[in-house]
Amino acid sequence: MKNVEPNFEYDIVSLVKKDSLDMTEEDRGKIFDFCRDSDWDRIIITHGTDTMLVTAKKLSGIKNKVIILTGSLLPERFIDSDASFNIGVAIGAINYLKEGVYIAMQGRVYEWDKCKKAPQSGRFADSQ
Repeated sequence: MKNVEPNFEYDIVSLVKKDSLDMTEEDRGKIFDFCRDSDWDRIIITHGTDTMLVTAKKLSGIKNKVIILTGSLLPERFIDSDASFNIGVAIGAINYLKEGVYIAMQGRVYEWDKCKKAPQSGRFADSQ
């Protein structure tokens, strides 16, 4: 985090660096194992939006942790990317959520199984 100095302890760990459409069950298993075995009980994962809900479903079996997946509609390297905003939303929310898996996108935080990604706009919305 170059532009901010967070007032909390954190680590950045790189597990899978690939387009989310190219992720395999083995990749998701690696993320699952890391989250399950981590000493951290609050975890934010940056993830491609195309299969974010697939990974969230895989992680939903983990107990006693808050896990938030976030991403962006445009990659971070673009000037108008929403990546930093979405990470900020995830950071702001993570201390107030009960255990579970969540999606933080476009200024909202959703329970992973109560949202969907609209195929044409790419935006996330309530699934009800």
